[in-house]
Amino acid sequence: MDLAIQDERPNPIAELLETHTSIKHIIFNGQKAYSLYLKHFDKKEGIIYSCLPSTSPANAKSNLENLIAHWRIIISD
Repeated sequence: MDLAIQDERPNPIAELLETHTSIKHIIFNGQKAYSLYLKHFDKKEGIIYSCLPSTSPANAKSNLENLIAHWRIIISD
């Protein structure tokens, strides 16, 4: 669960974005993923950042239909 995350070590995302300049959209699976990204990296101009509801079973706020409606963005981009 997100609450159990501690002493996280980020992946080399800055290098990934430098190498793959065609990346124009980064989508986060929940608020924790987004906040950890912002903790370790700066936003880059020209990239869209979207924080979507977590698909974790612990996310009781969202039912399957709600998740599908939000996550549909990944097939419409």
